[in-house]
Amino acid sequence: MSDIITVAVPIFNSEAYLEFCLESIVNQSYKNLQILLINDGSTDDSLKICENYAAIDKRIQIITKKNSGVGSARNTAIRNANGEYITFIDSDDFIDKDYIKKLYSLCKNNDSEISIIDYKETDSYSIDTTENRQVFTERLTNIESLNRLFEKENSLFIIPCGKLYKLNLFKDNEIFYPENVISDDEGTTYKLFYYSKKIMFSNEKLYYYVNREDSLTKSKFEYRRLTTLRVFKDRYLFFEKQNDTMFKMKSLKGYVKILIDYYCSSKKY
Repeated sequence: MSDIITVAVPIFNSEAYLEFCLESIVNQSYKNLQILLINDGSTDDSLKICENYAAIDKRIQIITKKNSGVGSARNTAIRNANGEYITFIDSDDFIDKDYIKKLYSLCKNNDSEISIIDYKETDSYSIDTTENRQVFTERLTNIESLNRLFEKENSLFIIPCGKLYKLNLFKDNEIFYPENVISDDEGTTYKLFYYSKKIMFSNEKLYYYVNREDSLTKSKFEYRRLTTLRVFKDRYLFFEKQNDTMFKMKSLKGYVKILIDYYCSSKKY
């Protein structure tokens, strides 16, 4: 029998786009799913939408908690997951019907702890099948994956989405997302890579990242973004503890760069 895969969806006031996200999950070609909907204190009709889907799909489990951010929601999912693997989907994004099947095959067929698949940015909730590109896969070591994570603007290797993880990577190494910070993914993905022996990557674009005008990346500078500095500092301290000089220095450069970027951004307002 195929492995159970946990699909975790952090949800906060997502009523405008949640149904499309959930439709793409419940209609996956890979069926053996535990679908965790983490309602992070929504005040709109997000919970009602979740309940409607749970009433017709027994794979869905709703967990409602006090609002405390996406990092906390992901941690709740990790603690309640019972799958062999776990993947995270943002509630304003959606996935191709073969998204989970492809990620699972990459892990299972190559004895890999993590699989990564490319994403496509879109402005609408419709799947674009017009792109014609040659699909390839790569087998990466943890060092190769970390090097890509540190590359300039290589967000694909940083974000928690577009990936399938062995759940034990989190549990055996006590890895959780930092809470009450911006960029919780910056504080987590590098640890998962570090403790992995093999990572598989495919350039096939099966995760759809929806651009929204109110997203954090498009908003003006806010001082709460300074919480990211703590995340970058912790990354430096992690590699210092591992006596890894190369990634310690790369982490230091990243910390200094974002410190300068934030200083320059703050001067505009």
